[in-house]
Amino acid sequence: MVVDCPICYRGYSQLSQHLRVSHGVRNKEERKLLLSIPSGRVDVRKGTCPVLGCGKATARMDRHLKAHTELTSRARSQAMDSLKRKKILADLAKLRASDPAIPMSSMLDLNEAGDIGDDPVCALGDEEEQQEGQQQPTATPCDNPRCWAAQEDLRKQVEILTDSLCKLSRRFRLLKRRCLGPPSSHLSRVAGKLLASCRAPGIGAAAVAAEEEEDEDDNEPLAQPLQDPELELEPEPEPEPEPGATSSAAAVATAVVPATASPSTSCSSVAYPFPDYVPALNVLIEEFRGHQEGADPGPRLVNNVASKVFRIKNFVGYMAAGQTDLASLGFLNQTARMRSWLNSLNQAKIAEPTIHHYLKNVAQFLAYVAETPPPTSRLSRTVMVGLNREIKNMIRSVRRRVVMHEVKVKQAKEGRLISKTTLRQCLAKAKVAIPKILARLCQSPNRNDQWSFYGHLTAYFACIYGHRSGVFQNMTIQEVEAARKNSKDGCYVINISTHKTNQAFGAAQLALNEEEFEWMTGFLELRPYMVGGADPTYFFFTSKPSSCKNLNQYFQDAWAGMGLPGTPNFTEIRTSIATHAKNTHNPGDRHKVSQFMCHDTSTADRFYALNLDATQAREHRRLFEAAVEGEDTTPGSPEKKVRKRKRPTKPIRTTRPARRTPASPSPSDSHEEEVDSAASKGPTTPKKRRVLTPRKGYPLVLISPLKTQTLRILAKRQRKPPKFF
Repeated sequence: MVVDCPICYRGYSQLSQHLRVSHGVRNKEERKLLLSIPSGRVDVRKGTCPVLGCGKATARMDRHLKAHTELTSRARSQAMDSLKRKKILADLAKLRASDPAIPMSSMLDLNEAGDIGDDPVCALGDEEEQQEGQQQPTATPCDNPRCWAAQEDLRKQVEILTDSLCKLSRRFRLLKRRCLGPPSSHLSRVAGKLLASCRAPGIGAAAVAAEEEEDEDDNEPLAQPLQDPELELEPEPEPEPEPGATSSAAAVATAVVPATASPSTSCSSVAYPFPDYVPALNVLIEEFRGHQEGADPGPRLVNNVASKVFRIKNFVGYMAAGQTDLASLGFLNQTARMRSWLNSLNQAKIAEPTIHHYLKNVAQFLAYVAETPPPTSRLSRTVMVGLNREIKNMIRSVRRRVVMHEVKVKQAKEGRLISKTTLRQCLAKAKVAIPKILARLCQSPNRNDQWSFYGHLTAYFACIYGHRSGVFQNMTIQEVEAARKNSKDGCYVINISTHKTNQAFGAAQLALNEEEFEWMTGFLELRPYMVGGADPTYFFFTSKPSSCKNLNQYFQDAWAGMGLPGTPNFTEIRTSIATHAKNTHNPGDRHKVSQFMCHDTSTADRFYALNLDATQAREHRRLFEAAVEGEDTTPGSPEKKVRKRKRPTKPIRTTRPARRTPASPSPSDSHEEEVDSAASKGPTTPKKRRVLTPRKGYPLVLISPLKTQTLRILAKRQRKPPKFF
């Protein structure tokens, strides 16, 4: 799910990672508050009603707002959103005032603290109210009740208009801040939001009430999927952009919304990366998505394809900026702009492997377009060959930097390598703590002990086998119970079929002894007394039917509770075990360990750190010293010729002479004698000759080749039947 960042207003599917990496939000409390802005998970039940003229303090704000029947559903939703945002900003201000150990990185509470209070329009309204309050006692009261009602109505109108002007000024500042330098890949989306939120303005309270009645009649949803709730407060006039910011906004508006479409009708085209009058790009991208996902995609594949499509949209959006004929795909034939897009990725401080992924995904998309172009495409085969050659050249230029990044990652892993002693301590302490946790769960099952059991058990198995966290998350109760039936000699093998590399290595395995298997069966006996244990599927179950997603956090809590150094995760444990196996075992045993861990040794050699101890480093130095020992050989010195021993030839065996008839001697007898004498002279190999064996009763006669043809013709004539006249 793509949500907007509360700091840079860009859409991200992994917002927590974006806040931590891009904006440097290291404080967990600050990051939690920032994540609650788009999610809306804030407790604002207690407070004062924000509706003008009410001001009631209540403990259930949601129920109280439903009592205001004069408000539309959208107005009530916007009131709740404003309360939540104020509550989050107040919590951020309190956190900043507490001077946390980890400094805060965001400035939302400072930037938006005076949006309403320090607004000159609001200040002017307050001064007018003060002047009215000062002049009211001196005014002559009127005895007519109609005058009183008119005066009250005018006062309410002044309050409504003052509040609308305050919100307008705040909205203008938000729009101005969002329009300052957005990335090219998000221009269409941001401009679509702004154009969708800018509707026809209404004048006075009557226009506001009329629009609210239309909202009730049309039964519009509470919140649009791609609209910002802060911008849907009241119907306000469109702000005039600054002279310097009109060029990019105008180009984006022409590329996103047709010239004939009005701002109110452009909301339907925001759901796609390109407008409705260019359906070829939308259909092409969706077809590419379906081709990548296949017939039966899994959750991981869907997520990976979504990331791939996001990168392709980034490329296509950058190439299509300012272009008009998008359906013909002619905007792709710009090699200089492709290089400019690569430079923009480098300037955005994106990691080198991520840029490499961008280029490879674009190469896949261009290959897909070259093989199956849409009907509206006007790109020739020569152009597609040039584009593919250009993208391959860009990939080749990035590979060197990717390799250097991998070297830095290897060096960083050397510092995080967990020693063998620490791994043995984890095994010993977890083996003592697990039975105690199970005893506490038997007395009073609670969530803290359940999470502690999860952390200690996964830490114990991870330090032995080095499996990924997904192996433990996807372990089902049925697989654990099947291990009991197939046990032999007190060894229980759990086959976990669902994990990351099951296609290459099959099921991941856990070999348990009787004591370890009793821990798991004892926990399964307690599941009916726990939350979510009525009918769970996974062994590490929660209150939800899905698998436990916080195993890494429970593992780190258990690691810290055992007093072990550092805060590793499952990946670092896996890396350390693979490195120790590489440095300790022979190639055969190391291959067995890698197969059981479900990863290839070539992957370990390429990405895992090689941490040599003092003994291994001394052995490597001895090999270097042995390479320079001995005497030097001059380049021009003659080498000793080594005489090769010839293989003796075997004597030729003569064939046994054929039986001869008692006829008179023929020339063939002398010929066979010559062959026998030639074979007995020496080791020279004679030429192969055909051995002729005469038939019984017929002498052997040698005939020249010239006479052979004549004899064959005569033989054919003799075979013909006689002619009768």
